[in-house]
Amino acid sequence: MRFELETPEVDAAAAWRLVADADHLGRVGGLPPMTLELAPGADGVSRPVGTVLGPAGIRHRYEEVAQAWVAGRSFAWRRRLDGPLWREVRYEARLEPRGAGVRARLAAAWEPSRALAGPVVAAMARRVERAWRRCLAALPAPGEAAEAPRLRELDGPTRAALDRWLARGAPPALARRLVRHFETARDWELAGLRPLVLADRWGEPRAEVLGWFVEAAAVGLLDARWSVRCPRCGTGVGAVQG
Repeated sequence: MRFELETPEVDAAAAWRLVADADHLGRVGGLPPMTLELAPGADGVSRPVGTVLGPAGIRHRYEEVAQAWVAGRSFAWRRRLDGPLWREVRYEARLEPRGAGVRARLAAAWEPSRALAGPVVAAMARRVERAWRRCLAALPAPGEAAEAPRLRELDGPTRAALDRWLARGAPPALARRLVRHFETARDWELAGLRPLVLADRWGEPRAEVLGWFVEAAAVGLLDARWSVRCPRCGTGVGAVQG
């Protein structure tokens, strides 16, 4: 069960943020949750492995047998599964330069483990295709990235913590950026803020943003959680609460 999607000319940065975030695409497509850990392969190179929770609680163990990515240009992986529904899953995303932007291409394929699983896998693939098509259609044209809509208001305890942070000397411009992020980010983006990533996105010095985020944790505006993340997909593979 395979499909391919492509866009007209779209904003390169917005397109890469979407196609490189396989975790988000999986959620919007209604794909089952999964766990991830790193295990040493026969060649001595660690590979992502884990469990995919399918319909009715059916579990599939998987191993990522191929992976490749070039930041801002392409991202692909292939996973081999052991279970009653899927034998293999493939994902590929490519951004092709077009004028002032890029053309985004997405392809995905699910190979059923047996013929009887075909209709279930086909229905899932159609649902994912519809969801991803909507995501691609929402990408802005080059230079037309609209300001993100406000999704929520800050509650009283958060505003009080923000005031304490500012009283410690936090830069007002940085505070405005963080508040804007609180108000506009999707729920999953707020589950784990990454100060170095946000510093790069905002054009701010990394060390300064990291230092002030630590101060924000001290006054209760943020929770500190130190994690080890996969450099390819950003998935957490270990964490310590602090």
